Amino acid sequence: MKKLFLAALAASIVGFSGGANAATCTAAVALGVTPNQGCHVGTTGVGGSGNDSASILDGETLFGETNWTQIAKDNDLNGTDSGDAAALTVTGSQISGTLDIADFVFSTYAKVAVVLKSGGGNATPDFWVAYDVADINSVYSYTSIFLNNNNSNQKNLSHISLYGTGVGPGGGTIPLPAAGWLLVAGLGGLVAVGRKKKS
Repeated sequence: MKKLFLAALAASIVGFSGGANAATCTAAVALGVTPNQGCHVGTTGVGGSGNDSASILDGETLFGETNWTQIAKDNDLNGTDSGDAAALTVTGSQISGTLDIADFVFSTYAKVAVVLKSGGGNATPDFWVAYDVADINSVYSYTSIFLNNNNSNQKNLSHISLYGTGVGPGGGTIPLPAAGWLLVAGLGGLVAVGRKKKS
């Protein structure tokens, strides 16, 4: 009985902390974006630089998911530089502040993640950390959880990225080819009704 209890406890801890990276996603690291449903310390980066990307998140099966899409990215935390500027608003400094995530993001995607990326130089934890924020809130607090390996000072963030995967409760958008077939079917129905009225 005691073994079963310990196994269940261990499983719940791993599940909350993001699976394989449970050991590195400490309580202090989990405070990077709050509130959150779990965090994941990245282990890979583009060209060895440690930058995050949708393909990197897919490669690490972030929060058990693939097919991640970058929705928005704010370099230097001075305004959204790429993606949908309406999706993410960052207010604060390169150390701490707030994130406002638009409601349409949570209706479009089943799972949403915020990624904090450390500034240049060696830091602990390395590279980037992702936070599962799927439909908890619209405004989140963020703080740099990266420490300089040379002097243990808090490091500036390089950027904040917003990602999504899966289809949310809003159902996403109808792909253009499907919309075209729906239009053709609708027009065909109108023609059939028009002919029926004439006879």
